[in-house]
Amino acid sequence: RDILGTNIMASKQLDRAVKDALQGHTPRILGALFLVGMCGSVFVYLHGQINLEKASMAMNAEESLKPYVKDAPEPVKPEVPVPVIASQELAVCRRERDDLKKKVVDVVKTHEISTNSLSRLRTELDTIGADCDRKLQAAAKKTKIPDSKLEKKLDDATKELQKIARKNLIAKYGEGKRIIIDMTTDQGPLSIEMAPTSLMPYVTWWFIDLIESGFWNGCGFVRNADHVLQANCGPKKGEKTYPSIAFQEYTPEYPHKIYTVGVAGFPGGPDWYINIVDNIANHGPGGQGVPEANPCFGKIIKGVDTVKNIHKQPRDNTGFQGLIKPVIIQKATVRAV
Repeated sequence: RDILGTNIMASKQLDRAVKDALQGHTPRILGALFLVGMCGSVFVYLHGQINLEKASMAMNAEESLKPYVKDAPEPVKPEVPVPVIASQELAVCRRERDDLKKKVVDVVKTHEISTNSLSRLRTELDTIGADCDRKLQAAAKKTKIPDSKLEKKLDDATKELQKIARKNLIAKYGEGKRIIIDMTTDQGPLSIEMAPTSLMPYVTWWFIDLIESGFWNGCGFVRNADHVLQANCGPKKGEKTYPSIAFQEYTPEYPHKIYTVGVAGFPGGPDWYINIVDNIANHGPGGQGVPEANPCFGKIIKGVDTVKNIHKQPRDNTGFQGLIKPVIIQKATVRAV
């Protein structure tokens, strides 16, 4: 029944018919079934051997490829295609270009507006200036003073100022007295005898007044040139004032010889210097490109070694020839002998 399937009717008559039909043939059928079973076993065995052989070959192939697979690089991730990148960069570039064009247009407009405004202002300024010039010329014709009279007025004012300065010096220090300035510096002491009050009263009075006020205490020598050692109040801490002289007092009777002292600048002051060479021509009238001369108002009477020590100090390579480290004037006092 198992061989013929479930479609055979399980009736008794059919069972007997089947038994009768198979009677005498059972040994043959069983032998055939045995042969079929043996063939199936052989087939299964051979199929298993083939699969084992395939597996062995696959394992051998994997082992042989291991040295190459071991050092193989990691798979590279796909990059964005170059045309796509170029397209993106081009788009950015175009946007930046358009923005820049707008900025240029704005700048040009602003420049045109500014240029037009400036042109109008210049025209107005020229008009106003020309009008002012005409008015000044008309006023000058009405109030013009001859040059000779102006020079006389200036000369009279200068002489009056010298007279007042001389009077104050005599009242304070006595007539005929020598006025000495004593200084202590980082490089040693200095003593300066002031010019006679009969020759240089104004600048002498101006310099002494600064000494007595304590102006030069804490200031120092800042320039180490080939011809002068110059002092100013640059090194001094705190608020600074810069009192200048009223006019360039000078007399050929007291010239810029070596180791004399003079007032620097036009108008001069408060800087002053020590002549370390003969500067009669350089610092006299016309020596620095102007008609006036630097005032010469005293001479070193003590401390030439100090002057030489200062001149030995290192200086920079500029035209000013400044001292690398200023030489400080610690204290300055006045006395009369």
